[in-house]
Order: sequence, then structure tokens, then C-alpha cells
Amino acid sequence: MFKRVVLVVVLTLALPLVVFASSSIDIANAGGVISGNSSGLSLTGSALFSVAGIVGSNLGSLSFTTGAFTSGGAQIGGTLAAGGTF
Repeated sequence: MFKRVVLVVVLTLALPLVVFASSSIDIANAGGVISGNSSGLSLTGSALFSVAGIVGSNLGSLSFTTGAFTSGGAQIGGTLAAGGTF
């Protein structure tokens, strides 16, 4: 009996991880300015026109920054450090 209870608890805790493991939300944006230097990349002034299949003329704005480049750069490809904002 105890083994069954443990199995049910483990499955109950694992189920949300399985459900969201392959989930994604597609977004599309237009416009804005992307800039980069050794401090990282940033996008400002971009308008969202599609979010999760909902299409409109302006569903909001999109901006982000990344962490600094740890190797390489924007022109040649590189690795970004953790951090940034969305």
C-alpha cells in the first residue's frame, strides 16, 4: 500500500513537468532597433503583432537586454552571459 501511495505522489509531482516540457508560445514583432556591444544586445521600440495565434495591429511592445558577451561578439557570433531583462 505504501509503495502505491509513493508512486501516486511521484506521478502527481512529475505530471506538470511533462505537460510543460514541450510547450512554447510563438510571438512575432516588427520594427524597433537592435543594438549591441561588448555589454550585450538590446532591442527597443518593437511592436508585437502576433502572440500565441492572436493577431492584431499592435498587441503591445517588446524590449529586451541580454548579459554581456563572454566570448565572440554580435558580428561573428558569440556566447552571452546569464542575465538581462525582458
